[in-house]
Amino acid sequence: MSFDQWGRRIVKEHILLAEYRKRLAADPVHQQRIRSLTGDTPSDELLDLLSVSPPRLMVE
Repeated sequence: MSFDQWGRRIVKEHILLAEYRKRLAADPVHQQRIRSLTGDTPSDELLDLLSVSPPRLMVE
């Protein structure tokens, strides 16, 4: 990375794309979008088990 004569940051394209791919791989929203497009989404029962929300209480 370097700066030009006007102070703008200059980054080589392959380095910029590598950083972009790294950030996409770490983004949970992007990962879920890819899973939904490929049909690789977990079942609702598995999502309930993985949920961090408190359990639902059943009162009669």
